[in-house]
Amino acid sequence: MNLWFSFITANKLFTNQQYNNTRRCILLITV
Repeated sequence: MNLWFSFITANKLFTNQQYNNTRRCILLITV
């Protein structure tokens, strides 16, 4: 259960990181 929870948390963090990187790229392209 604990391992599953940490897996979900890591997945969320990774998704957030991907989202931030994508936004940064879009901003760079726009500017």
